[in-house]
Amino acid sequence: MFNMRKDFQKGNGTTEPQSCAFGRKPYKCEMCPAAYKRPTDLKIHIMDHTNMREYECDTCEKKFKTRADLTKHMYIHSKENNFVCSYCDKRFKTRKILNTHKTNCDKNGGDSGSGSGEYECAICDKGFTKESALTAHVNSQHHDD
Repeated sequence: MFNMRKDFQKGNGTTEPQSCAFGRKPYKCEMCPAAYKRPTDLKIHIMDHTNMREYECDTCEKKFKTRADLTKHMYIHSKENNFVCSYCDKRFKTRKILNTHKTNCDKNGGDSGSGSGEYECAICDKGFTKESALTAHVNSQHHDD
């Protein structure tokens, strides 16, 4: 079995490079063909095999491989909505949520279909800022109604 702490100690032979020439990847995974230039990159890779997660969210207890992944995750618990849609000015907690919204917002002519607007759907009362957005909404959401 692979022992991360033991195998990363100097002098083990399995992870220490003989020479560190430019472009070489001397740190090799024992479980697959992957190889890395730095031992820290190998350590992160090995976590994929072992499902090891060292960084835990204090709010929801979800665990992450790296501190950077945990930091990105923490945005979902933030009360701040720092990501703004360039089409309708709505704000979101994460870039991923914003990008999902923008896909729909762009298709609906600058409105995600969840707010009020000059053009209102007679079937579900969603509002749109453009008539073309309302037409697209009706055709895609209520074509069988």
